[in-house]
Amino acid sequence: MTVSAEGAIVVEVGDRPIREVNREIRSLLDPGRTITLRNPGAHHNLGVALLAPGRVVVDGSAGYYCGGMNDGATIEIRGSAGWGLAEGMLSGTVIVDGNAGSSAAASIRGGEVVVRGDCAARAGVSMKGGLLLIA
Repeated sequence: MTVSAEGAIVVEVGDRPIREVNREIRSLLDPGRTITLRNPGAHHNLGVALLAPGRVVVDGSAGYYCGGMNDGATIEIRGSAGWGLAEGMLSGTVIVDGNAGSSAAASIRGGEVVVRGDCAARAGVSMKGGLLLIA
């Protein structure tokens, strides 16, 4: 983790184990803080099981299951996302600037998923609540 001159929190993803990255995100999550994930490299499972409010910005594309099991965080992806985006989400917001793969917002129970591009097949399958917007 680094802190910029403006006070922004930056977490370098690179080749680090994703379990370690997610542990770091959870430890830094705070309602008044933005955490930027730099060099995400379309890794899978980024930002999974975030159980508190806070803002996470993925500076690039994310792989499979980004934002899965989210319960309160806001996750912004400045790129595209693989399949399973926000799967099983309870609350919070996931925003994708690009496209999303298959099964975006599958089985969500609450929260909002916004995809500013296209979604592949089975978007919103088995939704029990929440909102899915596809541009």
